[in-house]
Amino acid sequence: MRIALDSCIASYTKIVKVLLPEAISCINKGDNNGVKSGASAIANLAISCENKCMATTNSPLRDSNHYVQNLCAVAASIVNYLPQAHHQGLHRFL
Repeated sequence: MRIALDSCIASYTKIVKVLLPEAISCINKGDNNGVKSGASAIANLAISCENKCMATTNSPLRDSNHYVQNLCAVAASIVNYLPQAHHQGLHRFL
């Protein structure tokens, strides 16, 4: 379990320090594809964390991982429906 949790720490560190700021930058530029790509990468890291934890025992991060996956799906959906001009203010919510 310790190895799985260490991997999750690395994944969530990358999410917070790299991927989320990049996605916010894409929002500010109106880069819909960049936002969706970032959301997908974040969701994939949460899925990877969950899979590693489940391989050892019941995942202590199951709820958090699912929350992140759902949040990424919602963010990608919002980007699909907002016109380019509205993306400038969306970063306040992310």
